[in-house]
Amino acid sequence: NYTFSSDEAGTITYGGSCSSSTTSAVSGNNAITFNTLSDGTYSDCTITVTDKAANESNLLTLTSFLVDSTASTLVATTAIASSTNDSTPDYTFVSSEAGTITYSGSCSSSTTEAIAGTNTITLNALSDGTYSDCKITITDSLGNAVTLNIGSFVVDTNGLTVTSVSTTAENQSSVAITDNITVTFSEAMDTTYVTTSTSDTYCAGTIRVSSDNFSSCVRMSSEPASSNSNKTFTLDPYDNLTVSTTYKTRVTTGVKDAAGNALSSQYETSSGFTTTSSSSSSSSSNTSGSGVFVAVGQSGTIIRSTDNGTT
Repeated sequence: NYTFSSDEAGTITYGGSCSSSTTSAVSGNNAITFNTLSDGTYSDCTITVTDKAANESNLLTLTSFLVDSTASTLVATTAIASSTNDSTPDYTFVSSEAGTITYSGSCSSSTTEAIAGTNTITLNALSDGTYSDCKITITDSLGNAVTLNIGSFVVDTNGLTVTSVSTTAENQSSVAITDNITVTFSEAMDTTYVTTSTSDTYCAGTIRVSSDNFSSCVRMSSEPASSNSNKTFTLDPYDNLTVSTTYKTRVTTGVKDAAGNALSSQYETSSGFTTTSSSSSSSSSNTSGSGVFVAVGQSGTIIRSTDNGTT
């Protein structure tokens, strides 16, 4: 809309890039509405009023103005990790225009202005939990607004602990030499930080099993196998364990959960587990005391069980 004053009635003529369906002026104030304009800068719009005697008024040139009906374009460039131990995580996005930032959902920040370009905001402190409703809205100087969903993420600042270390045997003082060792954590783990010795008996990796106070360690057949949503890890010894031997398990501070929390201090079993005193087996029956059942199947498949076929 544009308002001007004329000292006579007459016919309105438009020049430049602007036009209107209003073609008659009255003596006094006249309010006109321009026809639809595309986004852009307009500096050549003019108005002339011609009275009944064909006297043409002075040329009225409108002050230059900008039409902007398009909201900013927002693109996330550095999202918040799906699981983080940072209670004040950073979020980075690019905006095509400067504007005011407002927050909705469970998140907020002291940063309330965005520039045209890359913007990094630091969220105010968040409690541990899952956040999936956080959004930012950028409103430019003309009121055009666009909203960007930050995305779902978990804040976890709790300390990581080892909750259990055991074998499948009911009695940890009488464990079969073919048994596996299971380590369970309090949190879902980053599996890249859960490793063990697989090439030799050198004590490597973040989970170690040893019978000589970790001067050497049991070689495992593979890296720990995860289960229980990456909370439980099973170690499978490369060879049978030694009979009548006590083994301890050590978990180093190199392990990390999915949020990046590390074990605050090294964990080691106090008493460990002890293997059975007999390693004998019998092809005709299972009465020799080994406690191991073996089944041979198609295509060379061999499976064994140390608990009467339960696993």
